Amino acid sequence: MVKLVSVTKAGGEMLDDENDVRVSVNADNINICKPVHEDQVGKTKIVFNDGTTINVVET
Repeated sequence: MVKLVSVTKAGGEMLDDENDVRVSVNADNINICKPVHEDQVGKTKIVFNDGTTINVVET
């Protein structure tokens, strides 16, 4: 059974709340969650098993 997690892609908060984009990700495909660097948007970087990433506003 797929476990979906709803997160908010980073970037919308820098513009306005109307630009926030909610996405659902498969929790089983998440490899690691780590804090972003100071020069990046968002609060957390999600790294997936295939190496792709997404920055989100949640911690």
